[in-house]
Amino acid sequence: MGKPEFIGVWLVLKVAGQWKRWGGEAKVAGKDLEGRVFYNIFLIGNGLSLAYAVGGAQMIIYFDCSEWLYLTALPLAILAGTGLLEVLSRRWISQRT
Repeated sequence: MGKPEFIGVWLVLKVAGQWKRWGGEAKVAGKDLEGRVFYNIFLIGNGLSLAYAVGGAQMIIYFDCSEWLYLTALPLAILAGTGLLEVLSRRWISQRT
């Protein structure tokens, strides 16, 4: 869209909406969780969202330049990274319970 400042405004709006939740504790599935846990989940989720967006934009460029190897490898790398994050998070959760 040619407006890079939109990303900053969008991020501020997302942060403002979650600010109160990060300051206290909440009960989830019978466990008390600190606000920092919600903050970290928020950061990881937004990081993944940005990574997917950048990866999708890069795939369009690879498609336009007929870079088929990169066009195939990029989504596979993103899926592998997401799978690794899933495995690591499940392992972390099982160790904490």
